[in-house]
Amino acid sequence: MAKRKKAAKSKRKKAAKPKGKQHTGLFILHRFCGDEAFVISEAKMFAFRKDKDLQLWFEANTDGECVQQLEDTSELYAKPKADVRIHLKQFDPEQLVGQKFKVTGYDKDTRDPLGMIYYVEHDELMENVVEVLGREGNVFEVRWTGITTDVNYYDGSKPKTQIEIVGRFTFREMEKWKTA
Repeated sequence: MAKRKKAAKSKRKKAAKPKGKQHTGLFILHRFCGDEAFVISEAKMFAFRKDKDLQLWFEANTDGECVQQLEDTSELYAKPKADVRIHLKQFDPEQLVGQKFKVTGYDKDTRDPLGMIYYVEHDELMENVVEVLGREGNVFEVRWTGITTDVNYYDGSKPKTQIEIVGRFTFREMEKWKTA
């Protein structure tokens, strides 16, 4: 049974949420042995065009601040991050609120997964669903889910882990994508 370290008996450990500290959102891992939650330190989104291909990119990073921890990964000192690329035919950021994108598979040119997660190693993030819930200026409220191999037992011996990212994503250079 491959695992990232010797697994201890899994129990939930909950750390107190920092009082008065603002954060961008939460990066939650729904694992077979309980939930882990990290404060998102940066959430950004941007769009780019490559030839005729238009992509919308979401990225969430943590600095390792864990607000709910599991015993079997406590000594890994993880700083989870994830990204997902959405291929679009057309794009208007003014129309994003209320949109729901389902993303799975691989980039047709590079054969790279369209979603990736990093915990202590890189892994594919599959069955991504990105929902844009609200907007304030160039900041979008997003709920993003996906499925990956368990972050401590990467050999498939444990059920898949569902990732849930809920946060405020800053759209960089949004003004250049607005339609006239």
